[in-house]
Amino acid sequence: MIDDEHLRMDGDGTQPSTNPTVMGLFVYSCGLFEILADILVSFYTPKCSTKFISCGEDLLTQALAFNTRLDRFCNGVPQSLRNVARNNPLTQQGDLFLQQQVLHCRYVSLTGSDAQS
Repeated sequence: MIDDEHLRMDGDGTQPSTNPTVMGLFVYSCGLFEILADILVSFYTPKCSTKFISCGEDLLTQALAFNTRLDRFCNGVPQSLRNVARNNPLTQQGDLFLQQQVLHCRYVSLTGSDAQS
């Protein structure tokens, strides 16, 4: 990911390692919404046969698979977007703090888990 101001006309630009990209929130939100869309399709599209037990096993398998995807997503979020300590005044400044909080709220609303990373 790279912010527009670091793009170059004559080659590849690079995002400075000391300056997290503001595009991160958008990119990782899209990934989280993709998982949400798959969950909604999976659980709200009638696919179950008349065998209740088979349907229940399928739902359990799907739920565990989604849990794995959410764990991978959470582990893949860059440190700059992870929910940081709320009582640290240095982290409560600017766009980066807002991005951290938005992504955290979206994750919590999707999973119901307030995992601090």
